[in-house]
Amino acid sequence: MKNTVILIIILIFSVTIFSKGIIIGEDLFILKTFRDGKNEDILNIVNNIDEHFDEVIIHMGRANVSERGNFFFYRTSKENLKYFSDLLEDRGIKLFLWFFDSFGSEDFLSLYNDRFSLITSNKKFIDDLGLNYAGVVVDFEWINLGEGENTEKYMTFLKDIKTVFTGKELLAFTNTIDSEIENTKRGYDLKKMAEVIDGMIPMLYVVDFGLYYENDEIKMNFSDDRIENLLNFYSNYEKIYPAFSVTSGLLLVRNGKVFYIKDISHASIPDGLEIVGKQESQYHNIFKLNVKKDIEITRNDGVLETIKKGEELFILEVKELIYEISDYIWNYTFYF
Repeated sequence: MKNTVILIIILIFSVTIFSKGIIIGEDLFILKTFRDGKNEDILNIVNNIDEHFDEVIIHMGRANVSERGNFFFYRTSKENLKYFSDLLEDRGIKLFLWFFDSFGSEDFLSLYNDRFSLITSNKKFIDDLGLNYAGVVVDFEWINLGEGENTEKYMTFLKDIKTVFTGKELLAFTNTIDSEIENTKRGYDLKKMAEVIDGMIPMLYVVDFGLYYENDEIKMNFSDDRIENLLNFYSNYEKIYPAFSVTSGLLLVRNGKVFYIKDISHASIPDGLEIVGKQESQYHNIFKLNVKKDIEITRNDGVLETIKKGEELFILEVKELIYEISDYIWNYTFYF
């Protein structure tokens, strides 16, 4: 399993990349690579990063990064992370450490109320390892979802992190859209945030915006026009650097509903499938497949799925053009 996971990150770099940064946020990959990987595995990853990117954001954990069971609790994980950061520094690639994740007001407040202990603990952990890094990244989502108005607490949290991590950049993932009213409601005042931190990264998940089946075709809510509208909106603000998720994969239609079941490209379809149609858009293609016989597919969640002959199956493939319009690439893996 270790070699398979590490091979994935190497294979995906066969495409030409234009974005400035890569976000490494897949928990299983991080755990397997840094806990179980060898020096040559880390070196291979850095070599591939070096060909395409100027920055790396890596997930460290939700809250206290030194907790037992966390990605970098283990001795080997710490050693590999140190080696990773040293290699990146030698190549002139900026490393950002991402920790503090929450969804909803209650989840956010649990971190906010313990923020001084968490911030200082994480700072000590990083300092003790002697990591070479440019800054930190946080991911507080929907902080006003639920009871309460937490925008000011959010700003306080950001300021406290910035104060403790003196001299380091601070970036924040944001689940923002092209509506200032809605963004403010969710807890993001983009203009005020730009006065405090060094960058905001709106997370644009192509698949998560929604897929549906209509007239024997896959339809996407995240249309070309939608992408353009979002980019035009963000261009009116300072320090905003969009991150696109560009995962391509199998779409299974059952009972009129669309299910994204496995990351894959159209060039690596299993035996028993053939491409019989193609819908082309500016930023993505959708291939229609003929299921010639019953096949078994191991889904992203590890479950073995049987797809019957004649079932409706498609591949969503995001085009490389998406790299050119995004500052960061988020969570893109093609499983071959």
